[in-house]
Amino acid sequence: MGSAFGFGGLIANLVIIFVVLLVLYRIVKLAVNRSEIKEDITKLRAEVKNLHTKINNLEKSDL
Repeated sequence: MGSAFGFGGLIANLVIIFVVLLVLYRIVKLAVNRSEIKEDITKLRAEVKNLHTKINNLEKSDL
């Protein structure tokens, strides 16, 4: 009986460790996605600013 209880405790510990690792993986994945999104937003802002400058230059040349 003692060995069965010990085996059950081992399985429970392994399950807990697995769940903790899964949660950590999700947190890291979310952090990486957030940094990629911030990078994309920065690139889009630069592109919008560039297009805005081009539009202003075209409007000035039409006048």
